[in-house]
Formats: sequence, C-alpha cells, structure tokens
Amino acid sequence: MIKSDRTGTGIKTIVLVGNPNVGKSVIFGLLTGRYVTVSNYPGTTVELSRGNITLRGERFLLIDTPGVNSLIPMSEDERVTRDILLQESPYT
Repeated sequence: MIKSDRTGTGIKTIVLVGNPNVGKSVIFGLLTGRYVTVSNYPGTTVELSRGNITLRGERFLLIDTPGVNSLIPMSEDERVTRDILLQESPYT
C-alpha cells in the first residue's frame, strides 16, 4: 500500500501488510538494510519498523507491520496493523 505525502516532506509512504510469516520483514530488511527482529507469539512487543528507501530516484518511508489474519483485530498485532492502515498519517 502506498500512502500519499500528508506531512509536507515530499516523501510518500509504502506500508508492507500481509499475513504472518510471508516475508514482509525480509523485504523490509533487503530494501532498508536494517535487521528486524521477527516473532509472532503472545506477550511479544508489537511495533512498527520504519526505514527510508529510494526507488527509481524517488524517496519513500517504508513501514513494516506485524502480520495479520484479519483487519477485525483480535490481538494487539492486528490492532496495530489495522490502525496504521486507517490513520490519516502514519508519522508518529
């Protein structure tokens, strides 16, 4: 998902969204050069990972989200991902 720039910085946002264990964090790591700790079990801290990338000369903010099975949140990780998709701006 690509969100348009709403911060006035001129940088668009790409949000990686999908089911758990499909490789979102691997793609994030390859594009940003940043390693992301991956785990998906109860009690794990759920956070978004952010990194800046350049594709074809254009700058983007890349956001890696926790894996979700539904956008009707039943867990904290699903709530975090749903919220980033519904927010006006993912910059927090």
